[in-house]
Amino acid sequence: MFSIYVSSYDGAFDLWKPFFDIFYSYWDDCAYPVFLINNNLSFDYSSIHNPERKPLVINTGEEINWFHRSIESLKKIESDYVLFMLEDYYLSKKQDNQNYEDIIEFMKNNDAWYYQLSLKRGVNGGDVVPVCNSLNYPISLQPAIWNRVKLITVMEKINGKSPWDFERYFKMKYKDGNGEEIKGAYYDTRDILGYKNGVLRGNWIPSTIMFYKDKGINISLGNRPILSKWKEFKFNCAVNISHKLNNKEKEFAKRILSKLGISYLG
Repeated sequence: MFSIYVSSYDGAFDLWKPFFDIFYSYWDDCAYPVFLINNNLSFDYSSIHNPERKPLVINTGEEINWFHRSIESLKKIESDYVLFMLEDYYLSKKQDNQNYEDIIEFMKNNDAWYYQLSLKRGVNGGDVVPVCNSLNYPISLQPAIWNRVKLITVMEKINGKSPWDFERYFKMKYKDGNGEEIKGAYYDTRDILGYKNGVLRGNWIPSTIMFYKDKGINISLGNRPILSKWKEFKFNCAVNISHKLNNKEKEFAKRILSKLGISYLG
Protein backbone atom coordinates (compact mmCIF):
# COMPACT_ATOMS: atom_id res chain seq x y z
CA MET A 1 0.00 0.00 0.00
CA PHE A 2 2.76 2.47 0.95
CA SER A 3 6.55 2.52 0.60
CA ILE A 4 9.54 4.83 0.90
CA TYR A 5 11.18 5.75 -2.42
CA VAL A 6 14.76 7.06 -2.27
CA SER A 7 15.79 8.47 -5.64
CA SER A 8 19.51 8.23 -6.38
CA TYR A 9 22.08 7.04 -8.93
CA ASP A 10 25.47 5.35 -8.80
CA GLY A 11 27.35 8.66 -8.83
CA ALA A 12 25.91 9.51 -5.41
CA PHE A 13 26.88 6.22 -3.75
CA ASP A 14 28.80 8.08 -1.02
CA LEU A 15 25.53 9.56 0.22
CA TRP A 16 23.72 6.28 0.76
CA LYS A 17 25.25 5.29 4.10
CA PRO A 18 24.73 8.75 5.66
CA PHE A 19 21.14 8.76 4.43
CA PHE A 20 20.28 5.40 5.97
CA ASP A 21 22.29 6.00 9.15
CA ILE A 22 20.09 9.02 9.76
CA PHE A 23 16.90 7.46 8.38
CA TYR A 24 16.99 4.47 10.71
CA SER A 25 18.11 6.61 13.66
CA TYR A 26 14.80 8.44 13.47
CA TRP A 27 12.61 5.69 12.00
CA ASP A 28 13.95 2.47 13.43
CA ASP A 29 10.55 0.77 13.41
CA CYS A 30 9.62 1.76 9.85
CA ALA A 31 6.75 -0.53 8.92
CA TYR A 32 7.04 -0.01 5.18
CA PRO A 33 9.34 -1.21 2.38
CA VAL A 34 12.22 1.17 1.69
CA PHE A 35 13.55 1.27 -1.88
CA LEU A 36 16.89 2.72 -2.95
CA ILE A 37 16.94 3.56 -6.65
CA ASN A 38 20.28 3.47 -8.52
CA ASN A 39 21.88 2.24 -11.72
CA ASN A 40 24.05 -0.85 -11.27
CA LEU A 41 25.73 -0.80 -7.87
CA SER A 42 24.71 -3.07 -5.02
CA PHE A 43 24.29 -1.76 -1.49
CA ASP A 44 24.42 -4.11 1.48
CA TYR A 45 23.25 -2.10 4.46
CA SER A 46 21.60 -2.99 7.74
CA SER A 47 20.59 -0.58 10.46
CA ILE A 48 22.94 -0.69 13.44
CA HIS A 49 19.83 -0.25 15.60
CA ASN A 50 17.94 -3.11 13.99
CA PRO A 51 19.82 -5.37 11.51
CA GLU A 52 16.53 -6.59 10.05
CA ARG A 53 15.82 -3.10 8.73
CA LYS A 54 17.44 -2.62 5.34
CA PRO A 55 16.62 -0.94 2.02
CA LEU A 56 15.69 -2.87 -1.09
CA VAL A 57 17.77 -1.88 -4.11
CA ILE A 58 16.21 -1.32 -7.53
CA ASN A 59 18.77 -1.19 -10.33
CA THR A 60 17.68 0.55 -13.54
CA GLY A 61 20.79 -0.04 -15.66
CA GLU A 62 23.08 2.42 -17.40
CA GLU A 63 22.06 6.02 -16.94
CA ILE A 64 19.86 7.59 -19.60
CA ASN A 65 18.34 10.41 -17.61
CA TRP A 66 16.49 11.06 -14.34
CA PHE A 67 13.05 10.66 -15.91
CA HIS A 68 13.87 7.26 -17.39
CA ARG A 69 15.38 6.03 -14.13
CA SER A 70 12.41 7.27 -12.11
CA ILE A 71 9.70 5.89 -14.37
CA GLU A 72 11.35 2.47 -14.75
CA SER A 73 11.84 2.10 -10.99
CA LEU A 74 8.35 3.32 -10.06
CA LYS A 75 6.88 0.69 -12.38
CA LYS A 76 8.73 -2.00 -10.43
CA ILE A 77 7.08 -0.99 -7.14
CA GLU A 78 3.60 -2.28 -6.32
CA SER A 79 2.68 0.25 -3.61
CA ASP A 80 -0.25 2.56 -4.26
CA TYR A 81 1.57 5.45 -2.57
CA VAL A 82 5.25 6.37 -2.23
CA LEU A 83 7.08 8.84 -0.04
CA PHE A 84 9.46 10.47 -2.51
CA MET A 85 12.87 11.39 -1.12
CA LEU A 86 16.31 12.13 -2.54
CA GLU A 87 19.46 10.57 -1.10
CA ASP A 88 20.33 13.77 0.80
CA TYR A 89 16.89 14.41 2.34
CA TYR A 90 17.46 13.80 6.03
CA LEU A 91 15.02 13.21 8.87
CA SER A 92 15.49 15.04 12.15
CA LYS A 93 12.36 14.01 14.05
CA LYS A 94 11.31 10.64 15.44
CA GLN A 95 8.86 9.06 13.01
CA ASP A 96 5.52 7.53 13.94
CA ASN A 97 4.06 4.89 11.61
CA GLN A 98 0.56 5.95 12.63
CA ASN A 99 1.09 9.36 11.02
CA TYR A 100 1.50 7.65 7.66
CA GLU A 101 -1.49 5.39 8.16
CA ASP A 102 -3.58 8.51 8.81
CA ILE A 103 -2.14 10.37 5.80
CA ILE A 104 -2.81 7.49 3.41
CA GLU A 105 -6.36 7.25 4.72
CA PHE A 106 -6.76 10.99 4.14
CA MET A 107 -5.39 10.70 0.61
CA LYS A 108 -7.78 7.87 -0.20
CA ASN A 109 -10.79 9.71 1.19
CA ASN A 110 -9.92 12.94 -0.63
CA ASP A 111 -8.72 11.47 -3.92
CA ALA A 112 -5.33 13.08 -3.27
CA TRP A 113 -2.37 12.45 -5.56
CA TYR A 114 0.20 14.82 -3.96
CA TYR A 115 0.82 15.42 -0.25
CA GLN A 116 3.92 17.50 0.53
CA LEU A 117 5.56 16.85 3.89
CA SER A 118 8.30 19.49 3.83
CA LEU A 119 7.30 22.96 4.95
CA LYS A 120 6.14 25.33 2.23
CA ARG A 121 6.72 29.04 2.79
CA GLY A 122 3.68 31.19 2.27
CA VAL A 123 1.32 28.43 3.40
CA ASN A 124 -0.64 29.02 6.58
CA GLY A 125 -3.68 27.45 8.14
CA GLY A 126 -4.49 24.10 9.68
CA ASP A 127 -2.50 20.89 9.68
CA VAL A 128 -3.43 20.04 6.08
CA VAL A 129 -3.84 22.82 3.50
CA PRO A 130 -4.89 22.53 -0.17
CA VAL A 131 -2.20 23.60 -2.64
CA CYS A 132 -2.89 27.00 -4.20
CA ASN A 133 -2.01 27.46 -7.88
CA SER A 134 -0.59 30.96 -7.33
CA LEU A 135 2.35 29.75 -5.22
CA ASN A 136 5.80 29.59 -6.78
CA TYR A 137 6.59 25.94 -7.60
CA PRO A 138 3.28 24.68 -6.16
CA ILE A 139 4.21 21.06 -6.97
CA SER A 140 7.84 20.10 -6.45
CA LEU A 141 10.25 17.28 -5.66
CA GLN A 142 10.49 18.17 -2.01
CA PRO A 143 9.65 15.24 0.29
CA ALA A 144 6.06 14.30 -0.49
CA ILE A 145 3.74 11.34 -0.66
CA TRP A 146 2.56 10.68 -4.21
CA ASN A 147 -0.01 8.43 -5.74
CA ARG A 148 2.47 6.21 -7.57
CA VAL A 149 0.44 5.75 -10.76
CA LYS A 150 -0.27 9.49 -10.95
CA LEU A 151 3.43 10.26 -10.57
CA ILE A 152 4.31 7.90 -13.41
CA THR A 153 1.59 9.45 -15.58
CA VAL A 154 2.85 12.98 -14.90
CA MET A 155 6.45 12.02 -15.68
CA GLU A 156 5.49 10.32 -18.93
CA LYS A 157 3.49 13.39 -19.94
CA ILE A 158 6.37 15.79 -19.21
CA ASN A 159 8.87 13.49 -20.93
CA GLY A 160 11.81 15.51 -19.66
CA LYS A 161 15.35 14.65 -18.66
CA SER A 162 16.17 16.22 -15.29
CA PRO A 163 14.41 16.99 -11.98
CA TRP A 164 14.48 20.65 -13.00
CA ASP A 165 12.37 19.81 -16.06
CA PHE A 166 9.82 18.28 -13.69
CA GLU A 167 9.59 21.31 -11.42
CA ARG A 168 9.65 23.82 -14.30
CA TYR A 169 6.65 22.03 -15.81
CA PHE A 170 4.49 22.80 -12.79
CA LYS A 171 5.93 26.27 -12.38
CA MET A 172 4.95 27.15 -15.95
CA LYS A 173 1.63 25.32 -15.80
CA TYR A 174 0.49 27.50 -12.92
CA LYS A 175 2.47 30.69 -13.65
CA ASP A 176 -0.77 32.64 -14.10
CA GLY A 177 -2.42 31.07 -11.08
CA ASN A 178 -5.46 32.90 -9.79
CA GLY A 179 -5.38 31.55 -6.24
CA GLU A 180 -7.57 28.52 -6.84
CA GLU A 181 -6.89 25.18 -5.20
CA ILE A 182 -5.21 22.42 -7.22
CA LYS A 183 -7.56 19.49 -6.90
CA GLY A 184 -6.00 16.51 -5.15
CA ALA A 185 -2.86 18.34 -3.96
CA TYR A 186 -2.13 19.17 -0.31
CA TYR A 187 0.55 20.50 2.03
CA ASP A 188 1.06 19.18 5.55
CA THR A 189 2.15 22.10 7.77
CA ARG A 190 3.20 20.01 10.79
CA ASP A 191 6.79 19.36 9.62
CA ILE A 192 6.60 15.74 10.75
CA LEU A 193 9.86 14.87 8.98
CA GLY A 194 11.97 17.72 10.31
CA TYR A 195 13.46 17.56 6.82
CA LYS A 196 17.01 18.84 6.35
CA ASN A 197 18.96 19.01 3.11
CA GLY A 198 22.44 17.48 3.27
CA VAL A 199 24.09 18.58 0.03
CA LEU A 200 24.00 21.76 -2.04
CA ARG A 201 25.47 21.74 -5.55
CA GLY A 202 27.54 18.69 -4.76
CA ASN A 203 28.92 20.02 -1.46
CA TRP A 204 28.06 19.10 2.09
CA ILE A 205 26.12 21.82 3.92
CA PRO A 206 28.07 22.81 7.08
CA SER A 207 25.04 23.56 9.25
CA THR A 208 23.54 20.14 8.47
CA ILE A 209 26.76 18.37 9.42
CA MET A 210 26.90 20.28 12.71
CA PHE A 211 23.23 19.63 13.49
CA TYR A 212 23.65 15.87 13.35
CA LYS A 213 27.03 15.97 15.10
CA ASP A 214 25.30 17.67 18.02
CA LYS A 215 22.80 14.80 17.99
CA GLY A 216 25.60 12.24 18.16
CA ILE A 217 25.39 11.30 14.47
CA ASN A 218 28.69 11.75 12.63
CA ILE A 219 28.12 11.94 8.89
CA SER A 220 30.70 10.07 6.82
CA LEU A 221 31.87 12.83 4.47
CA GLY A 222 34.00 10.71 2.13
CA ASN A 223 35.75 12.74 -0.55
CA ARG A 224 32.85 15.14 -1.07
CA PRO A 225 33.83 18.77 -0.34
CA ILE A 226 32.18 20.94 2.30
CA LEU A 227 30.47 24.14 1.21
CA SER A 228 32.06 27.27 2.63
CA LYS A 229 30.05 28.99 5.35
CA TRP A 230 30.05 32.16 3.25
CA LYS A 231 28.46 30.37 0.28
CA GLU A 232 25.90 28.77 2.57
CA PHE A 233 25.09 32.21 4.00
CA LYS A 234 24.63 33.67 0.52
CA PHE A 235 22.41 30.77 -0.49
CA ASN A 236 20.21 31.15 2.59
CA CYS A 237 19.90 34.89 2.00
CA ALA A 238 18.80 34.30 -1.59
CA VAL A 239 16.24 31.68 -0.56
CA ASN A 240 14.78 33.88 2.18
CA ILE A 241 14.49 36.81 -0.21
CA SER A 242 12.95 34.57 -2.86
CA HIS A 243 10.05 33.54 -0.64
CA LYS A 244 9.10 37.15 0.05
CA LEU A 245 8.85 38.28 -3.57
CA ASN A 246 6.48 37.77 -6.46
CA ASN A 247 7.82 36.58 -9.82
CA LYS A 248 8.42 40.06 -11.28
CA GLU A 249 10.21 41.20 -8.13
CA LYS A 250 12.35 38.07 -8.24
CA GLU A 251 13.59 38.84 -11.75
CA PHE A 252 14.68 42.29 -10.62
CA ALA A 253 16.29 40.90 -7.46
CA LYS A 254 18.18 38.27 -9.48
CA ARG A 255 19.90 41.01 -11.47
CA ILE A 256 20.89 42.85 -8.30
CA LEU A 257 22.07 39.73 -6.45
CA SER A 258 24.09 38.51 -9.43
CA LYS A 259 26.20 41.64 -9.13
CA LEU A 260 26.93 40.63 -5.52
CA GLY A 261 27.97 37.13 -6.57
CA ILE A 262 24.74 35.47 -5.47
CA SER A 263 23.47 33.36 -8.34
CA TYR A 264 20.53 31.49 -6.82
CA LEU A 265 17.01 32.82 -6.41
CA GLY A 266 14.26 30.20 -6.72
